[in-house]
Amino acid sequence: MTSVFNAAAGLAGAASAPVAGIAQTLDLPRGSLALTAGYRATPYMLISGALRLDRRDAAEGAPVLLALPGDLIGVEGLQGRSALSSARAIVASVLAPLPQMSESAWCDLLMRSLVTQQERAAEVAELRCGSAAERIRKLLLLLSSQSRGGAGVSPWRNSSPSCEQPTLADMAVLTDTSIETISRVISAMRRSGDLVRDNGRRVRLDPRVLSSDWALSASATYSPRVRQAAAA
Repeated sequence: MTSVFNAAAGLAGAASAPVAGIAQTLDLPRGSLALTAGYRATPYMLISGALRLDRRDAAEGAPVLLALPGDLIGVEGLQGRSALSSARAIVASVLAPLPQMSESAWCDLLMRSLVTQQERAAEVAELRCGSAAERIRKLLLLLSSQSRGGAGVSPWRNSSPSCEQPTLADMAVLTDTSIETISRVISAMRRSGDLVRDNGRRVRLDPRVLSSDWALSASATYSPRVRQAAAA
């Protein structure tokens, strides 16, 4: 646990009263569970990273939700209820337990959370629309906009978005595509220079990907071996 909340408080956009009372944070590596559906729910605010929320009673194939910095999870625990959803980090994340606060501060925070939930639902719906390449682009840009940056060295460091790349399986669920499709598109984006490894699991997007007119190069969708076979 590290005392870094004050440095990240600007990401949360929450009321100043609860922010001031938080001293400790919890670091979650990619793949770690923050909450398990059906078990005790502890209220947390997400400071950085992203969590995948899976409802215990969700139908097979139902969209999963995302929690991004500033979102609250586990608020059902305030009423003594168990967690309705499992929350798992799809990238390295930082959580902060919520402190004691006044009733008015709680109301303000919960109202903000309600509005944010509606925004998240719309963002997740967008991830399931368009071509596979467009869905992956939207996901990486969404994660990049919430990222606190990395320690790698890149010539694009100050001009292009970056984030930790989730697993192919998580990306496939969030974008309603297959793992094979995710792998193929990611490989094509690397061949075209639209996506590069930045540091470890982090990836960096070329600035041109920010354009709404961006499209994956047709030539990049074929591996060298496939192109040679076609030429023959």
